[in-house]
Amino acid sequence: MNSSQTTNIERLLGELLNETRSLRRDFERDRVDAKESRTRVYNRVERLEESIEITAKVAAQAREASQKNTSTIDKEIKPQTDRLKNLGVKGGGFLAGAALMGGLVSAPIVQAVVAALEKLSR
Repeated sequence: MNSSQTTNIERLLGELLNETRSLRRDFERDRVDAKESRTRVYNRVERLEESIEITAKVAAQAREASQKNTSTIDKEIKPQTDRLKNLGVKGGGFLAGAALMGGLVSAPIVQAVVAALEKLSR
């Protein structure tokens, strides 16, 4: 082999070495990017799970409050309306008032649910 051929081979080997190093850097960069992307996905899933848990708790509280309201109506308001019926009084106005009171009692619950949902949407 003459020196010209040796020089060409050395030059080609140098180019090949540089290309290999460049590929190695690209692969490392892709590996780091993929890891960061997975981390972001896992973080989003965790936040979603937390949001679902909070929503479930709010729904449970609303359900409990609704059950309490139903219990109050059954124990306190319904006997009164039954008494009015027994007296021969129609009691339509009383029932409307009871419905209004039920709405007033449940309003703070609805506000709490709306506030919790607003926090989740941020």
